[in-house]
Amino acid sequence: MRVALVAEYYPRPSDPALGVWAHRQALAVREQGVDVRVLALHRPIPPLGAARGGPAAVRDWIHAARTVPRATEMDGIHVRYVRFVAPTRPLA
Repeated sequence: MRVALVAEYYPRPSDPALGVWAHRQALAVREQGVDVRVLALHRPIPPLGAARGGPAAVRDWIHAARTVPRATEMDGIHVRYVRFVAPTRPLA
């Protein structure tokens, strides 16, 4: 069986603790003999919270976003970072 896990919060090089629970779930599924692939959603545009933090916060966010690889492997699980754009929460 093959499973795709889709998660907005998933560990990445700039924040290895982000969404660690989702990675643990992927590991648990793999332990059951399932072929797991992860699609980690990645926002290429800074959220409003970063903009409110000022220019330094936006610059830090952009730098972190640029360092996210297209794909990687974590603990033997293939992870692909998929860019997506979503409206702000009040509009969603």
